[in-house]
Amino acid sequence: MQWTSVEDGFPDEDQECVLVCMKPDGSLVQAVGFRIDGKWEIELEGADTRGWHVRRWMPFGPTRRIG
Repeated sequence: MQWTSVEDGFPDEDQECVLVCMKPDGSLVQAVGFRIDGKWEIELEGADTRGWHVRRWMPFGPTRRIG
């Protein structure tokens, strides 16, 4: 799978994705999140994600069963 710019489109509502986010200081960080009601929800335990801007996203691919 490839990264998609938020300028090119968004994932389906509630579709969990890997995100590349820009923090207020300009640094980039990867996180997990999804869109709900047209807004991003970023799931990163213990982090203050206010002011973060999602730049790119990639949906999780199908997983293989082990065993």
